Amino acid sequence: MSRLADQIRRSLSLDARPEANSTAGEDAPTESSSEVVRRLRHELARIDQRYEGYPKKRRNTVPLERNTDATAHRYELLSKRPGLQSASVASPKQTVVEPTKAWAGDATPRQPVLFPGGKGAQGAHRQTVAEGGFVFRHTFTQRLTLDGALGQRAPDKNARLSPDDTQALRLAEFLALDPSIKGCPTNLEPTEIAFVDTETTGLSRGAGTIAFMIGVGRFVEVPGGLRLCVEQFVVHELAREVEVLEAVAKALEGARLMVTFNGRGFDVPILESRALINRSALTLPTAHLDLLPWARRLFRCRVSDCRLTTLERELLDVQRLDDMPGSEAPAAYTRYLNTGAYDALFGVLEHNLIDVATLAALLWRVADGVLDPLRWSEDGDELYAIAKIWSETNTPLAEACLERALVISGSPWTRRRVLVFGAGLRRRRGDAAGAKALWERYSEEFPQDDEGWIALAKHYEHVERDFGAALRMTQRARDHFDGTLTHRVTRLERRLATPH
Repeated sequence: MSRLADQIRRSLSLDARPEANSTAGEDAPTESSSEVVRRLRHELARIDQRYEGYPKKRRNTVPLERNTDATAHRYELLSKRPGLQSASVASPKQTVVEPTKAWAGDATPRQPVLFPGGKGAQGAHRQTVAEGGFVFRHTFTQRLTLDGALGQRAPDKNARLSPDDTQALRLAEFLALDPSIKGCPTNLEPTEIAFVDTETTGLSRGAGTIAFMIGVGRFVEVPGGLRLCVEQFVVHELAREVEVLEAVAKALEGARLMVTFNGRGFDVPILESRALINRSALTLPTAHLDLLPWARRLFRCRVSDCRLTTLERELLDVQRLDDMPGSEAPAAYTRYLNTGAYDALFGVLEHNLIDVATLAALLWRVADGVLDPLRWSEDGDELYAIAKIWSETNTPLAEACLERALVISGSPWTRRRVLVFGAGLRRRRGDAAGAKALWERYSEEFPQDDEGWIALAKHYEHVERDFGAALRMTQRARDHFDGTLTHRVTRLERRLATPH
């Protein structure tokens, strides 16, 4: 529209020149040309009226932190919003800030944010990284308690963020079960884990997609135990993206394991491509645990879908309040670049903050469910998936999971899979009688299925050498299904007719 307005102004300026109105041998302007000029002026007035007061595009202007008055006014208003929660740490004179919608103050990198006597705790904390981006730091308590502005949950069902001693010791055992992890670390400390989540300008993994917000969560030692500290790096000017990437690389120093959600298919390729384009020295940890395949493997039958927000709500019992969908993040970042209004990113910051915290809670939930399924797993399909994981290395635990699944599951589809897999597991370890018992149970529960009858027929024919019982089982299958069992019936009748 601005180019159109400039063209109209040039046309009117040319029309106003004397040589444009009258030339040698030509008459005065006709009525039709005057009508064109009138219409041009009318269109120009309409454009000016429409875009009067429209904010002009912000192109590499002064960094936002230098606009002290406007920024302080915005943060002062935001600090008055409700939802701030405090928790005692080490002594009544120190409080650590829970996540909220207010953002102000400064903090020392990689250290918990403490306020003496609880004063000044009016928000989370901001810090500038080489004038190229902002770092927002948040320290959670031991549990994912999303109260007030961020979310809500039942007080007795808080998802644990910080691991206990048993979880920390058995984490390497859980990681060894994932063959996709390269260079699986041993003797891993919780402080060596980095939880990473990104917000990007699109879903494409091409060169035009930018990770404008990168959240990194690390466990830090504070009086009273481990706490999850989340740092969020924001690219507030595209020309300074490389400085933000270098700050992320510094935040990942010492990390031996990176935990993401769909990071193998999206976050990691984006970060690697941005580091390559900007010639940054960003090096991600070699060991990478992607929780999305684990979530699909364990929980896909008990949740509506395997998105992170769905797992929060249906698995961890966390309900977000007024959460901005991740699909709206690119538009919010575009508004920020066009207008310079940093409060356009507050919704994205909160969304990314809870995503990173949920990664920690989900990691311990998955690890506990796999390592101690009889205590933590509460779904038949989840127990069936865990039994398949342990079937090669810990057969007794796998069979215990299958028995527990038959006790708590009432789904016919789940019970079919559990009985079939359990019978095959017992047969492979040489327990023919146990396999026969499960196939008999299968045939009783699902008499219309021929799979159980055929399996029993094979058992009677090849294991017990009871050809009469094998023939009866085969005929039961043929009664329910018009399958091609003629060859088996013929062979069994011939064996019965042959004297032994």
